[in-house]
Amino acid sequence: MKTGISLIGKKDYDNAIINLSSAIAIDPLLSNAYFYRGVAKFHLNDIKNALEDLNKSIKIDSKNNLAYNYKGRCWAELGFNSEALRELGIALTIDPKNAESFYFRAIVKDKMKDMKGALADLNTALAIDESNGEYYFMRAQIRLSFKLKKNACDDFHKAFTYGKKEAYDIIVKQCNE
Repeated sequence: MKTGISLIGKKDYDNAIINLSSAIAIDPLLSNAYFYRGVAKFHLNDIKNALEDLNKSIKIDSKNNLAYNYKGRCWAELGFNSEALRELGIALTIDPKNAESFYFRAIVKDKMKDMKGALADLNTALAIDESNGEYYFMRAQIRLSFKLKKNACDDFHKAFTYGKKEAYDIIVKQCNE
């Protein structure tokens, strides 16, 4: 199973699936093998089969918050935002300190035009992980939509500082006036 996880880290999803399927064949109660195979399938945009594996992982280990997180992401990819919010909510009930779950829930809320809810989730994500450029970048975009230019520019600067290179062009165009 470690090889399968390593292959996911290398973005070799097809071989990860093969490796994790072998692990499942040996021990069909390996919750994490189903989880990681679901993650690999998600990254290959095989959302339906990813959901099946994530459900199997949860059936074996109902406290696997990361499986709920990815289920939420799957539902969001399919355009089922209410289902995505439900799954991400379960993930956050299990682990209320998971910044990534707050971030993905913010993305779903943004798609649903719940900008205040998205901003609240991003604030929470950043309170947990204050060095994530993606979180600052998204919060900056939402703050711009609320006409909070100074706050948005501060966030774009932080996003750039923490590795979000796309923030630079926005800083030049929006923040140096």
